[in-house]
Formats: sequence, structure tokens, C-alpha cells
Amino acid sequence: MIKGKKILIVLMALVLIAVGANCIQAAEINNEESTNLQENEYKVGMVTLESILSLHPELEELYIDYQEELAELTAENDSEIEEVEELKQKYIIQLIDKIQDDLEQFTSNLGLDSLVIDNTIVSGNLDLNLEELPNIQDVTGYLEEYLTKSESN
Repeated sequence: MIKGKKILIVLMALVLIAVGANCIQAAEINNEESTNLQENEYKVGMVTLESILSLHPELEELYIDYQEELAELTAENDSEIEEVEELKQKYIIQLIDKIQDDLEQFTSNLGLDSLVIDNTIVSGNLDLNLEELPNIQDVTGYLEEYLTKSESN
């Protein structure tokens, strides 16, 4: 009988050890998943094409040209959203060519992973999928501050 109790105690101890190990493993998995989620959160800022064209001193002429072309497009009653988007893409490309260094510096100064202009990533991590990023911040105010400080230096 004593031998049976010892065996029973040993079996119970083994069960407790197994349950404890299982709980620890589950906690580690949850912690790992939580860490992975945090690692996948990106800090992305967004400005509109119109705001950066109007704010950046090197883009004044480009802004005037954009406004004229946009006015022509919208004056035509049959202009479609796709045509406006194509126009925006055209000017985003020109904007990148002119001020890429400023875009990169601004992105870095704010600690952003990427900077977006009208649904186009223009600096930082260009491989992000915007549809998977729920929290894109409007950073137009920061851009205005950044450009004001840059002009005064």
C-alpha cells in the first residue's frame, strides 16, 4: 500500500510538472506573438501633394504648374478621378526628383519608417503595403515646422 501511494505521489508530481511546463510554454508563445506584433508596427507619416507643393520653397513653380494642369482637368466636365490621380503621380515623381534629400531628412528627423504623399511612399521603407497600415499620421504641421526651421538656418 505504501508503494502504491509513492507511485501515486510520483505520478501526481509528474502531472504537475507537465502542466507547469505547458503553461510556461503557452506564456512564452503569447509573449513571442506580442513581440512580433510590436515589431510589425510601423510609424508612417502622410502629407498631401498640394500641401508639400505649397509649403516647400523649391517647389513654387511646380505648384503653379500643378494648379494650372489641375484646373484644366477639372474644367473639362468629363475628367475622371483616374486622370487626376495620374496628374498627381506625375507631380509626385517630379517632386521626388527635386527634393529627395529633404524628404529623406524629414522622414529621419521625425523617426518615421516611411513618408507618404497621396498614397505613394516617397521616402523611408518603400516596401511597406499601405493597405496593411492602419495608423498613418498626418504630418503636415511637422513639415511646415521643419521647412520653417530649414529656411531660417
